[in-house]
Amino acid sequence: MVAEIPLVIAGPIIRHISQSQLTFWLITNKSYSLSFQLYNDDEVTLLNEIYLSSQSAQQITIGEHAVINLISIPLNSLLKKNTLYAYDFILDDGKIKHSLANLLPELRYPSHNLFNFAIKPDIQQIFHGSCRKPHFESPDGLVQVDNMLSENSNNGASRPSMLIMSGDQVYADDVAGPTLVAIHQVIRLLGLFDEKWAGNNITNSSNELFKHRFCYYQRDALLPKSTANQSLLRKILSRSQQPVFTSDTAKNHLVTLAEVFAMYLLVWSPTLWRLVNLNSNSITSGFQAQYRKETKIINSFINDLPKVSRALAHIPVYMIFDDHDITDDWNLTRGWEQAAYTNPFSKRIYPFHLKIKIVSDTIMKLTFDLLLDKMRTYLNKLTIVSSH
Repeated sequence: MVAEIPLVIAGPIIRHISQSQLTFWLITNKSYSLSFQLYNDDEVTLLNEIYLSSQSAQQITIGEHAVINLISIPLNSLLKKNTLYAYDFILDDGKIKHSLANLLPELRYPSHNLFNFAIKPDIQQIFHGSCRKPHFESPDGLVQVDNMLSENSNNGASRPSMLIMSGDQVYADDVAGPTLVAIHQVIRLLGLFDEKWAGNNITNSSNELFKHRFCYYQRDALLPKSTANQSLLRKILSRSQQPVFTSDTAKNHLVTLAEVFAMYLLVWSPTLWRLVNLNSNSITSGFQAQYRKETKIINSFINDLPKVSRALAHIPVYMIFDDHDITDDWNLTRGWEQAAYTNPFSKRIYPFHLKIKIVSDTIMKLTFDLLLDKMRTYLNKLTIVSSH
C-alpha cells in the first residue's frame, strides 16, 4: 500500500511571504529531510539553498502515511519587492533526493521548470474568496485565480499581493455522499488514526461509526438532540428537538478528527481523488439516486483541482475559519454552548475545534491585524481582482 501513495499528498501552499520570511504548508507520505532552494526568475541562478532544521520544518504525523510539514524559513538577506523568485524543495529519504517541482509538474506554469512567487507588501490588488463547497453546482471560483496567474506567470509586478479566504474553507456540516465515501477511503489509505469516545450508546469509536447503517445520509439520526440550542427563528417556527448540530444539511456531518483531516486534503489537492473509487461504496438503495447526482458535481470539482492547487503554490494564501468549518451556529448562543458541551458525544468532538479557535485567533491577530493596518494605507487604491 505504501508504494501507491505519492510522496506528496497535498501542497505546497504558500501561507505567508515577506522580504525576510517564507512560510509553506506541505503534506507528505512520511517524514523527509527537507531543503529549500531559492532561484532568480531565470530559474537557473541559485540564490540560496537552506537545509531545514526541525525548527524551520515542523513535522506532525497524523497517520501511518501522512505527515503535515509546517515550514517557516527566515532569510538572512531581504528579498526585493515586486520581483519574481523561483523556488523548489528537495525531499531526502536517505537514499534518493526528490525535487518537488519534478514530482509535481502539473503545478508548474507553462514554460516554467519551478514554482514562483513575488513579494508584494504594498497592497494594491488582492484575490478574495470564501464559502467553498465541493458539491455546489457551479465551477470552482478559485480557477479564476489560476487563470489570472497563468496570464502573468512571468511578471511579478502585475501579480496581486495575496489571496484571502475569509471563512468556511470546508463545510463540515454539509458533506456530499461521494465526498464522505472518498474521506473514508483516504482514512484507510493513509492510516489516519482511529478514535474512541465515551458516553454514547450508539457508537463509541470511529470504526464503529464508519460501519454503522446510518453512516451515510442518515448521520443526523446519530447526532445528539436538544431544544436548548434553537435559535430565535427556530423557536418561533416551533421546530422541536433540533440536533445539537443545527445544520439543516447534517446528514453527512463530519464527526471524527480523521474525517476533518481527510476532508482538507481532498479540497486542496487532486492527488488523493486519483486513488479513491467512488463506485465502491455502501450507499443504500434509497440514496443511490442522490449519490449519482452528487457524483457528477464532485467530478467537476475534481477536474478543477489541479488549477486550484497550482494557484496556491504561487501566491500567499491567508485563511480564517467560520462556523461551517466546524458546524452551523457554532458557539452562537449560550444555549447552544450548554447543549453542545454537556452532551458526551458532541463534547467529544468539540475540544479539538476549541484548540483550533485559540490557534486561529492568535494567527489572525499576528497576520490579519498587521495586514489590515497596511491595507488601510492603500485603501483608496485597493482593487479586488477576483471574487466568488
